[in-house]
Amino acid sequence: MPSNSSGASIRTEATLFRTANLTHISGLTDTLLFSGTLANEADARFTFYTTAVLTSRSVITGAFATVSGSLTSSVFVIDASGQTVYYYNPTPGGTFANPASFAAGIPIVTATIRSQNILNVQSPGKGLGTNFAEFTQSGVSPFTLDGVIYQLGQAGVMERLFSTGEGINTDPLTPKSFTVLSGNAVVTGVPGQQNFAPLIMRNAP
Repeated sequence: MPSNSSGASIRTEATLFRTANLTHISGLTDTLLFSGTLANEADARFTFYTTAVLTSRSVITGAFATVSGSLTSSVFVIDASGQTVYYYNPTPGGTFANPASFAAGIPIVTATIRSQNILNVQSPGKGLGTNFAEFTQSGVSPFTLDGVIYQLGQAGVMERLFSTGEGINTDPLTPKSFTVLSGNAVVTGVPGQQNFAPLIMRNAP
């Protein structure tokens, strides 16, 4: 189910939480995704909530010469694995002040996820974050919207997720960070069909 989303990521020392609302789902009219005229988290009928455990963390730091002097740059790379649940909520009310509000409603999709988060530090306590993730759907439940029954994907569907945004370090002692982000998902594999792979060609003799 190719889709677009906007949300936030909260990281503690060993756990990553990600909440978001879907702004586009292939096969659905965009206006069906919201209960009002504002395409924001408070009116979003479709949300997801991800819980992941950090599996590795590395820091790359280097000093570079520039025309105005030396510059020190740091890049944090964090790998995590966990679970994602998508929800349909006929009476939405998501708010980033309460991340658990994105886990309200009817569970319609479950999946496992493996992600890599890359944070490029731009200034003390602030950086640009990029996330890539492997998504494997494990379950699906039909739901009814405006009298029509829908189903998002099926078990075994694989997707490639991408998101980017700005992050801040909210507690350097814990440590804890908060990242506002937006991204998209594309299907890379469907049960019974060949998964995406580069085309291999052999030169003719």
